[in-house]
Amino acid sequence: MKCSGKKLKDWKANIKKNYYKNHLSFDEQKHYKDSRVYADQWEHLIKYWAIEEVKAQSDKNKASRAERKYNHTTRTKSFPRVRKEQKNKLGHSPTRAHMFKVCYTKETGTPEATKAMIDEMNERTTLNANLSNKGPNDAFGQVMGKEKHGRVCMYGLGVSPSNLWRDTSGHKANQDTTMDVMEGENSELRSKVSHVQHTPNNLTNTSNQVVFLIEFISY
Repeated sequence: MKCSGKKLKDWKANIKKNYYKNHLSFDEQKHYKDSRVYADQWEHLIKYWAIEEVKAQSDKNKASRAERKYNHTTRTKSFPRVRKEQKNKLGHSPTRAHMFKVCYTKETGTPEATKAMIDEMNERTTLNANLSNKGPNDAFGQVMGKEKHGRVCMYGLGVSPSNLWRDTSGHKANQDTTMDVMEGENSELRSKVSHVQHTPNNLTNTSNQVVFLIEFISY
């Protein structure tokens, strides 16, 4: 559900970015929209985005993004998907330090702030051969600091410290099984999405469902 909610939020943000123009009047704006959005829903959205408090929050969010030190470079590819690809490539589950390097560097060059963090993670790992690759105090955790409550960086939505880092063999086996099931479900979901994208009737129905959910989330 968290993943679905984020996807819908991102889709709504793209609609606003591509179609909502501050300089247009309401009458002009209501005719300039994505064809997948119903007219009454679009009017509701542009009225909502025109509220002063909403505009102020939007400006605040833009300023916050502008100050971000590290930028994700794998575009729409999620952390779980990158993790699975790296696991297949390496033959074992990648560390968070490795994931950070993969997800925040560019082929054209690495930003100085990102490079400094990667260098420090590498140095800590080199100096301490016994440094655990797993747990909140791994090389990534030591360099980047304490996690936000209930979250584990570089794993994506739905993963919490309590279900990832319990040090018991029983939990480890259960965790591995859960991850295998999740990977299988993700593969099945991707297959279904691919099928929908190539089926016009299904695509129309899915678009209508997405529009309905977006309208619901906006309240």
